[in-house]
Amino acid sequence: MCDNLTGVCTCGTLSHHGHDHSEGHAHLPFHNLFGTLHESYFSQFADAPALVGDDEATALARYEATKSPTPENLLTLAGALCFQLRYKDAAEVYRRILRDAPDNYAAKRKLALCMLKTRDFATARKLLADCDAANPDSLDVVYRQGLCEFYDGDFERAAHYFEKCYPLSEDNGDMYIATIYWHALSLVRCNGNVAEAMNRYNPDIKIGHHLGYLLTCKLFSGEDTLANLTETTAHADEMTRTILLYGVYHFEKMRAKRTAARAALSEMLSLDTYWGSFAWIAAYGDGIAEGVIPDLAAVSEMLKDRLASYGEKGVAIAYSGGTDSACLAAYARLADIPAKAYLVSSRLRSDKSLKEAQELAPETGVESTTVTIDVLSDENITKNTSLRCYYCKRALLSAVADAAKKDGFDTVVDGTNASDDSAEREGMRALSELGVRSPFRECGIDKKTVRLLARAAGLSVWDKPSDSCLATRIATGERLTAELLGKVERAEEKVAEAGLSGFRVKVKDNRATLLIREEDEKKAEEAGKELLDGIYEIFDGGYPPTGRRRSI
Repeated sequence: MCDNLTGVCTCGTLSHHGHDHSEGHAHLPFHNLFGTLHESYFSQFADAPALVGDDEATALARYEATKSPTPENLLTLAGALCFQLRYKDAAEVYRRILRDAPDNYAAKRKLALCMLKTRDFATARKLLADCDAANPDSLDVVYRQGLCEFYDGDFERAAHYFEKCYPLSEDNGDMYIATIYWHALSLVRCNGNVAEAMNRYNPDIKIGHHLGYLLTCKLFSGEDTLANLTETTAHADEMTRTILLYGVYHFEKMRAKRTAARAALSEMLSLDTYWGSFAWIAAYGDGIAEGVIPDLAAVSEMLKDRLASYGEKGVAIAYSGGTDSACLAAYARLADIPAKAYLVSSRLRSDKSLKEAQELAPETGVESTTVTIDVLSDENITKNTSLRCYYCKRALLSAVADAAKKDGFDTVVDGTNASDDSAEREGMRALSELGVRSPFRECGIDKKTVRLLARAAGLSVWDKPSDSCLATRIATGERLTAELLGKVERAEEKVAEAGLSGFRVKVKDNRATLLIREEDEKKAEEAGKELLDGIYEIFDGGYPPTGRRRSI
């Protein structure tokens, strides 16, 4: 049962093979859309703008709706926006229709779906009630009423709506099996008798694409075992696994196996299925309640409030181009406060790293500038003692503070988060001494949550591995010179050219050791001794006859 204008089936999936979407978006194959769309949908939970602009179909629909804003054209535009998972944008279009035509059934029903997708259950409930009054025999509406109550925690009421779906879905195998699934899960949550739902299950039900629902029913009915399903669906598509794992979560809850239930929920939420399937929306709420994932909407608001609390002059961001500082800049923009990012250029960072940071800056949406300092003129830094990081951090932040003051900012913020251990990072002392604020740390936001926020804000570096300056590659006590730092930079360029990432070239006594991640072992082996020799030759031939490499 598909809604062509939204591109969403009642199971919550995007239009793809096996669905008839004559009014849809045949110009883009499903697999090409996935990477961008799931991140766009994720942004809907962090009060961030959608991460995609108008595609070809949306641009055309917008043109027609602008030229002739009829309800039909506006519905087409809103549907195109829904297909891009831009539910907040689509909702505004549906509301525009309803302002002029309050009884427009299609706009009201589709707006209700947008509200479900963005977890505004109170609004969805009212809209669906109006639709139900206008058309009490609509399977689509009754089914979504059940979902709304399930999402909002009224499981007895949810079970009531799903029971009403049975006679309406008798001739639709996909919707019938989906109804059994949600009815069973509702009964688990309200301590009802799951047999009431399983008595409706028939192994011969003919389905099209609702395999995840069918497999869950096989599990609850005893037709299949959890062990067998785990093995046979290990490589199933993510939608099937999403629906099944959410079913397993309830199956384990029913058996009072809380740890196993949380594990299933955690596994599901770790999948890249962020397109808003109905099972994922439900799991998102449970994940927050179980402490498996953070409430991004709440965390986002807390972070923006913290940034705004620093004063009406706004903030100067100590920007490095990494996930933390880029995310901070993006949320300063979302908080709608004055902000500017200050990137420090010094001999301790590679030219490649500097260029990447400069190219990333526009993604954050705030103005940026580059400040250059000569760290090698500071003896406290070049001696490379255990306090080097402190002196270096102080020099960098002082440069940012001086530049920011000239631009009218009196508050400097940095991306230190709650996962950073102050006892292990001498550089944090410099933050305190210079009065630099660390909003993530103050809000208790850890690195994992920073990455989720960065992803929701559309930053390409949301999953970028943590990096450090070139000086960290050189053994403590060995003097830092432009020549030695240059050798490290050239060596790491060679490793990057071989396709490795997250590596380090460590140097001691003019001998280099390449440290790589375990997942890059194969690439390193393919590059072979030639890569190692290329690294060691940079260090004046001072390398062992056979290359050294170890994993990190």
